[in-house]
Amino acid sequence: MRAQAIDRDGSLVDDFRLSAHGHVTWVRNAPSRAATSSMAIAEELVTRAG
Repeated sequence: MRAQAIDRDGSLVDDFRLSAHGHVTWVRNAPSRAATSSMAIAEELVTRAG
């Protein structure tokens, strides 16, 4: 069992959600595959920060 993010319409969020505001970026809803996708997430964050 794990926590699962839910959209405003009540549907389950099955993928990563990245949000940014100014110099702050949030990684929300990192599902269990986050460990195997950590490098891809890091690349995306570096690209956004660039």
